[in-house]
Amino acid sequence: MTTESHSPDTSSFERTDLLHGVDNVINSELQFFSSSKKRIDTCMNYTRPSLAIVLEPIKKAFHHARSRGVRLRYITEITHDNISACKELVTMVDELRHLDGIKGNFMISESEYLAPLVLFEKGKIASQIIYSNVKEIVDQHQYVFDILWSKANSAQQRIKEIEEGTEHYQTKFLEKSEEVTKEIKNRMDAINISDDWSICSTFDGLKMIYDNFYMQNGVLDNHTKVNRTKWIGNIDKNSIDLVKIFLHLGMQIKHIKNMPPMNFAVSSKEMYATIDEMKGGQLAKCLLTSNEPIYVKHFNFIFEELWKNGIEAKDRINTIEEGIDQSNIEIIQNPEESIKRSHEIIRSAKQEVLRIFSSVNAFRRQVRVGIMQQFKEMAEKHGIKVRILLPATDQQQITQIVNE
Repeated sequence: MTTESHSPDTSSFERTDLLHGVDNVINSELQFFSSSKKRIDTCMNYTRPSLAIVLEPIKKAFHHARSRGVRLRYITEITHDNISACKELVTMVDELRHLDGIKGNFMISESEYLAPLVLFEKGKIASQIIYSNVKEIVDQHQYVFDILWSKANSAQQRIKEIEEGTEHYQTKFLEKSEEVTKEIKNRMDAINISDDWSICSTFDGLKMIYDNFYMQNGVLDNHTKVNRTKWIGNIDKNSIDLVKIFLHLGMQIKHIKNMPPMNFAVSSKEMYATIDEMKGGQLAKCLLTSNEPIYVKHFNFIFEELWKNGIEAKDRINTIEEGIDQSNIEIIQNPEESIKRSHEIIRSAKQEVLRIFSSVNAFRRQVRVGIMQQFKEMAEKHGIKVRILLPATDQQQITQIVNE
C-alpha cells in the first residue's frame, strides 16, 4: 500500500492509496464523485449524514452526480439525532435506507472504492482516507454493500417510526459471542426499568446470569430488580441453592418436569430465545431476538400454559429436601400413544402386572391388539404374575373374547 498524501491518480493502472489530511480527504471525495459514470453506493455510520449536508462542496457533488444520471444509494443508521439531516439527504440521493448498528464508512462506484477512516466522532471530518481502483477490492465491497442494502429498511419508514414514536419491528439472529453478551447485559439492565419478564429456561441459564452479571456487576443486588420476573424450569438437587438465592431476591419461580427444547425470555414487547444448554452457567453462543408482536404473543402464550401447570418452587424444594418422590399424573389423549405406553409399562414389570378394564368392550379392543399374547409371554418367559380386573359380566362372553 502506498501512503502518498495527495488526491488519488485515476489513471488506468490499478493502485491503492492511503491519503492523509482533511483537504486531501475532501478532494478525494470530490474527485470520486466527478469521475463516477453510473452509480455511487455509500455506507456511513450515523455521524456522517450531517457532514454531507453542512459541507457545501460535498453537498454540491451529490447534486451534480445525480444531475448527470449517476444512481445514488445511501445506507446509514437513522436516529433521533440525525433525523433532520437524513430528511434532507433523502432529497439528494435516489434512495436512502436505514440499518441498525452501521459502523464502517465506505463508498463504491463502478470502478473505485473510497473509505474515510473515522468511526463515531460527530461532526469531525476524517483525516485519512483509503482509495483503491483495484477490481477485486471494488467487487468485494460492492458485494458487502449489496448484502447490507438487502437487509436495510426504507428511510421513510424509519423516519415515520421516530416521529410517531412507533416501534421498529425486527427479528435477528446473533451468532457472535460479544454480540450475545452485550444483548444479554442490555436485557439484564432492562429488568430494572421495564415491564414484567417471563423466562423459561434450565437453571444453567439462571447460573449464567448469576455468574456473569450478579457476581461481577451487581446487577441483581437489590430484590426490587427481579421481583417482577417469573422463571420456570426443572428444579433438581443441584439447582436448589441457586433457586433459593433468587427466591430471596423476590423472583417468582416454578418447577416443571418436561422442559421445551428452547430456552426463552419474553416480555410484553420483545422475546429472546436460544437452543444452547448453557451447561455450568456458560454464556449462550447464539441468540434469537425479536420484537415482532406475532412472536411475542406466541411465546407469552407458551409461557402462560407452562406457568399454569407449574409447581411452586418452595413446594418442589421441600419435596426434594424431605426425600419424597413426587407422584405425577399424566392424561394421554392419543389412543396410539396410550396403547404404546401401556405396553411399555407391562414390559418393564419385574414381579406382577395388575390391569383394570373399564368395560368388556375395552377389554375386547385390547385383546384385538395383542394384549393377551403379551400377558402370556410375560407369564411364561419371565414368571410375571398377571391379574386382570373386569366389571361383573357373563363369564362365557369373556372366554369367547379371549378365544377370538
